[in-house]
Amino acid sequence: MWIPKLAPEKAAYQALADSIAEAISSGELAPGDRLPPQRELADALGVNLGTVSRGYQLACQRGLTQGEVGRGTYVRSDHGGMSAFEHQQSGRMLIDLSMNTPSPVHDPNLSQLLRELARDDCQHLLRYQVPGGNAAQLEAGAEWLSRLGLAAQPAELFVCGGAQHAIFLCFLALTQRGQTVLCEELTYPGAAAAARSLGLQVHAVSLDDQGLEPEALDRALRSTRAKLIYALPTLHNPTTGSLSKHRRAEIAEIVERHQAWLIEDDILGGLLRKPPTPVASLIPERSFFVGSVSKLLAGGLRVAYVRSPPAWRQRLVSSLQASSWMTSPITCELSRRLILSGEVENILDSRRAEISERNRIARELLADFELRTADTYHGWLELPTPWSADAFTAELAQRGVLVRSATAFHLGRGAVPAAVRVSLSGARSDAELRVGLDRIRELLAAGAPSPAL
Repeated sequence: MWIPKLAPEKAAYQALADSIAEAISSGELAPGDRLPPQRELADALGVNLGTVSRGYQLACQRGLTQGEVGRGTYVRSDHGGMSAFEHQQSGRMLIDLSMNTPSPVHDPNLSQLLRELARDDCQHLLRYQVPGGNAAQLEAGAEWLSRLGLAAQPAELFVCGGAQHAIFLCFLALTQRGQTVLCEELTYPGAAAAARSLGLQVHAVSLDDQGLEPEALDRALRSTRAKLIYALPTLHNPTTGSLSKHRRAEIAEIVERHQAWLIEDDILGGLLRKPPTPVASLIPERSFFVGSVSKLLAGGLRVAYVRSPPAWRQRLVSSLQASSWMTSPITCELSRRLILSGEVENILDSRRAEISERNRIARELLADFELRTADTYHGWLELPTPWSADAFTAELAQRGVLVRSATAFHLGRGAVPAAVRVSLSGARSDAELRVGLDRIRELLAAGAPSPAL
């Protein structure tokens, strides 16, 4: 029997509906699967029957499930919330604007680098390596982080298998089960998932158009006594906001005053020609800075560079050894060559040009609606009344377009914003993006089918 893990910071029925959505997205629950009988699940979770009934009802309202009298509750077979990979395999003609994925790199110089790597003596790349990265890899890491606005020495860095891995390792090294980590109330879902997998409590901190609110952060640190903060100060996922220079200084002062630790996730700052100074630069002894190549160069390059206070590096390397021993040497070497050859700048220029054009298209086609954009892969679309985020996402999926509901990013007990993330980079071409945005515009113009939505 499928038994979900309920996020403790949410009402139980909301956490149950969210768990159903996450299980469908991950493939743990497949279309047509029957959910556990309500009474049995209530007993297994230690909650009352009404809580499970309400959670199932909410999942149904979101378009995730359907109930059949006398047979139970099933995952909808036509549900639009399957993972992107399942959609690709299904052969359905869908426009996937739900994932922030970099487009394929069409660059002959990249092919040349791969051929050179294949021609070279690669035997040393097939052996065990120094955990955390060798000197050459760390030199490349320092160069990469400088593109994100962070000056770092190679000796301060370690290499791991992408930003998700980096976040997990920081949580593993810095916390113990049962402790609290503070996150923005809308945040990268992978960070919350990593925290919960380690038995951490996730506490939501409010944000505004820029991002993390200093006053709210100060209150949360005092009320929870938490010592760890995870945040995305630059090109926030999902809202697109970036903290001002003044706001960054405020956040740094609060972290230092409370003697807390900051994990600064900056996977998209390289899209900016002049990225802002990271908060981590202001408090190097209280921060961990994560810069990944995956989102900017290629999703298959699972490499991230983490700058940490020197006293913490060995502990992080030990966490790396406990989770995977080392990062793939071949992947690290390809990333190193891309960065130090200068080829990375050609790729980034191509990314910037593509994103600029796609943002222009989005602003043109959705000019009559509340779409927030920035120099990044996605836009944040605020929905008109009476749409809810989940209802709009489900209805749009029926029209052949996938977006990501605010529910996927939302923490805390407050109402989920009526908004969706539209990943402009997800379309395979500008023409496909136009078709997808046209369908979004048509649905917005038509309005919600009924007040119940």
